[in-house]
Amino acid sequence: KETIRRLLLDFLKDDLGRNPYILKAALNNEDSETSHYAATAIAEYMRRMKIRLHKCSESLKKNINDIRRMKEYADALKDELSSGLLDEIAYKHKSECYRKVLEEILMTDFNNEKYFTEKINSDLEINDYISALQICKLFLRLYSESELPYLMYLKILYEMRARINFNCILN
Repeated sequence: KETIRRLLLDFLKDDLGRNPYILKAALNNEDSETSHYAATAIAEYMRRMKIRLHKCSESLKKNINDIRRMKEYADALKDELSSGLLDEIAYKHKSECYRKVLEEILMTDFNNEKYFTEKINSDLEINDYISALQICKLFLRLYSESELPYLMYLKILYEMRARINFNCILN
């Protein structure tokens, strides 16, 4: 018990948000002190994330067309979504916000492959294949020398085929 507690405390001192999955695992620890540390750390992580998102959102409202601020907001949303600490309703809401911000970014800035892949992946997550294909076609046209758009296109086709086959089996 003492070793796990010490490891968790060392982890918390280093970087709270580096790996929230460790915090989730520690939350279910049989040692009540360890799980209390984890619960406190999760609450602090969520508080910091909420502050970060609020700052980004307010900054973006003041400068609605500022691409740098859109990207900061998108990155903050992605961090929160990938934390694994959101409940299903909050995850869906934040995911929809993330998709909208990515769409805005891609309407004004084509200089980063990252946002193309993120938008395609977020579309695939909700099975929006039409949007994923449209973004991927633009991605292919703009980055024809890169292998990433081709890989994303293959991923979309795989996901679509997998869904079709799965539906055929069910019926």
